[in-house]
Amino acid sequence: MELVSFLAALTSVFRAVTLPEPVITRLGDGGIRFQVNDVPGTAQVGLHFSVNKPVHGLAPGDANANLKYQQDGTWVYESHNASLSSSDTVYYWLHQTVHGMSYTLTDRKWTVPSRLRLILEDHFDTLNLTEWEHEVTASGGGNWEFQIYSQEEVNSYVRDNTLFIKPTLTSDKFGEAFLYNGTLNMTELFGKCTQSDFYGCFREGKYGVINPIMSARIITKKSFKYGRVEIWAKMPRGDWIWPAMWFLPKNWEYGTWPRSGEIDLVEVRGNRHYGDIGIGTMGSTLHWGPVWNVNGYRLTTQERHAKPKWTFADGFHKYVLDWDYTHIRTYVDDELVLDMPTPEEGYWKFGGFSGEDIWAKGGRDAPFDKEFYLILNVAIGGKLGYFPDDVPNEGHKKPWANDSPRAADEFWAAKDDWYPTWIHEDAALQVKSVKIWEKAD
Repeated sequence: MELVSFLAALTSVFRAVTLPEPVITRLGDGGIRFQVNDVPGTAQVGLHFSVNKPVHGLAPGDANANLKYQQDGTWVYESHNASLSSSDTVYYWLHQTVHGMSYTLTDRKWTVPSRLRLILEDHFDTLNLTEWEHEVTASGGGNWEFQIYSQEEVNSYVRDNTLFIKPTLTSDKFGEAFLYNGTLNMTELFGKCTQSDFYGCFREGKYGVINPIMSARIITKKSFKYGRVEIWAKMPRGDWIWPAMWFLPKNWEYGTWPRSGEIDLVEVRGNRHYGDIGIGTMGSTLHWGPVWNVNGYRLTTQERHAKPKWTFADGFHKYVLDWDYTHIRTYVDDELVLDMPTPEEGYWKFGGFSGEDIWAKGGRDAPFDKEFYLILNVAIGGKLGYFPDDVPNEGHKKPWANDSPRAADEFWAAKDDWYPTWIHEDAALQVKSVKIWEKAD
């Protein structure tokens, strides 16, 4: 028995040890702190680290030190001379002696987070038009969508500390005959027009049905470069409803879309039974490329599915954008959706585009190195493929084809199929809060 006990004890001592990962903190003076939970039998924890250059082998980097044991059961090392800045990368190795055996965590790295300051916090006591403004246009978002965006209070309003962006029928305001025989002059009807492309300011029903839906698209007056956005929102439910919470560049310094980039935090299709891409699926996407039909978004898009028997229209969810020089990440309910590290050689080479690099004058993360603003909107339909033709929609098929020259007419003709799925305020994008932090250093 004594021999068996001795062998068991010896086996325990030499059993492989799983080393805990350190908790790394940036200190207020640009310093750094490493903290490691104790492993029973640990006699020493050593550290090699360097800033913005890998630690090779066991050679010392910018620092070569031992961590000190603390009364709370952790090992800690602090340096106040690291001179860290936001987005610096710290490369490190940790060496730990446990029961006389040496163990090492090798080739680890940590990116210094940015300091952030809150620049917008809205819990929607009212729709504050000093912080937000309306887009007023029938341009269809460049996708030939079927809505008119305006400032009508029936389409964007606040109640019970919730912002509602709700689609309604154009015929409710102007009558059905207007869709076929009327003239949509946005400036005359709504006082202004903010986007003239794609006949956004003027349309006539005699050339095809005037956009049969009215909705809203609001944008922040503040813009920011790098930071964090947190939105609590409930997605709308209803066939062919397309809500989005996304970002466009303030100044379009690299040129027209998609040259200056686009960040889509969340897009959803409101259909309950549209294959596996309906209201139970949300997506995040980056758009970037030299021309509209040469777009690298397929390399930078991800989807997440809601829990079984649950959708993104069932209750409020937290949507987060984390954007820095080193990465763009999105989350839903703290689960990672899109994780896009900045390409080592930039987005132009990452996309495999030919010709001159249109982002060469920018940072390595161009075109995502300029100020962007936030957009909240509810679109309907569209012709450029967000609602594919070949996906079955249980109950009623998609009423228009994406290559149809009269897609809006076909959509409107099928109103008796899709409109009953728009049940009161369930068809609205509902937003409880918006917070935006920008990089402070």
